[in-house]
Amino acid sequence: LPIAIILTTFFINANLDKKIIFLFMITFAIMTPLGTIISDFVPFLNVYYTEITAVVIGILFHISSTIIFESSEGHKFNIAKISMIILGIGLASFL
Repeated sequence: LPIAIILTTFFINANLDKKIIFLFMITFAIMTPLGTIISDFVPFLNVYYTEITAVVIGILFHISSTIIFESSEGHKFNIAKISMIILGIGLASFL
């Protein structure tokens, strides 16, 4: 939900017409269900499930690391943040 709010705010600040904003937000909202439906009916995608999942996880890692490290003043590396990331990776390896 916060991403939708931020996206809508950007569209409003760009002085887009409300109908266009509504169309963009409806399109944004149906992307996940549409992707799920397409993946169920296109067998070709199942062949590359591992590769597609790797790309999606890589995108999520990129976004999360950008959020974590760019939230610091001057974008400096913080030993506490790096320690928590290493701890999280370590704990995840037990799953």
